[in-house]
Amino acid sequence: MSLPALLAVAAYALWGIAAAAARLTCVDAAHAGARAAARGEPFEAVRARVLRAAPPRSTLSLVRTSDTTRLTLTTTYAPSTGIPFPPLTFTVTAEAFTESHPPPANPSPPNEAPPYPSPDQSPPSPSE
Repeated sequence: MSLPALLAVAAYALWGIAAAAARLTCVDAAHAGARAAARGEPFEAVRARVLRAAPPRSTLSLVRTSDTTRLTLTTTYAPSTGIPFPPLTFTVTAEAFTESHPPPANPSPPNEAPPYPSPDQSPPSPSE
């Protein structure tokens, strides 16, 4: 008699853990998308990146102003098994400060050292 009740509690606990993991995935995807959009990346690139990282059946909206960029991600989590658990809808909003400069056209590789003066050049004086 107690075994079916124990199995039901275990099933609900596992469903809750899976739902929490789906929500955390939404949070991570929304934050990454908001940062990318704030850097000035194109909307389609941001949308593709966020929807690739988010759970299936997710939708997003993006509002970019001169000061802030806000991304709202909404998804419905339903268990993939035939167990009749209720679906949950998560709405996550991430906001980032919009960068005022466009990204460089040809960024230098990250391992490239900054240019140093040649040995025959003297360092600039503080008055310059």
